[in-house]
Amino acid sequence: MEVIAAADAREHPDADHASLPTVTAGWCIDNFCVIASKCSGPTITKAGFCAIIGLRDVRPIPHADIPKLEANLPKYLKTSLIPVDFVLAILEIEAWFLAEATHYPKIDPAITVAAIRGNLGFDPEADDMEQRLTPAEDLNKCYAIGGKIYNKRQAQTHRTIDALDFAIIYMQFPMKFRYVARFVDSLNRFLT
Repeated sequence: MEVIAAADAREHPDADHASLPTVTAGWCIDNFCVIASKCSGPTITKAGFCAIIGLRDVRPIPHADIPKLEANLPKYLKTSLIPVDFVLAILEIEAWFLAEATHYPKIDPAITVAAIRGNLGFDPEADDMEQRLTPAEDLNKCYAIGGKIYNKRQAQTHRTIDALDFAIIYMQFPMKFRYVARFVDSLNRFLT
């Protein structure tokens, strides 16, 4: 799963938040680098966008090759008229979803950390979810405890995102996950 969030320099449409830039995000199924190179050209700059955040799953690339992947991402940009930040989700963004344990009962009351520990043998609050080899699969197994499914389709992803506590992700996860810290820093730069 890849996300491109572009900060729009135009005035925010909500009068109460007029001092904040608009952030536009799109889910991208295609190759991230192709999309990023298209988005960083003159068209997006003329449209009033001032920055792009590209969020990319690392999987199926192994942990050992992450530095190489990170070093090569900027090489795919043909031009960069606006700032582009590349942020990696190790190994998948679902690792972050797994770690935000307060969302499970919002998906189904039967899904608890205790049930996950007992049925699946890992603790999403205590264990490092970035070390999970298949976070999306693991999230699906967690949801199965409550008779629900998770896959990378838009409806299931949005249901999960709606259940997440972004205050926890924003305030606590940067200390726990290096790339969440980078993502939050990018968002803060674009929003200030």
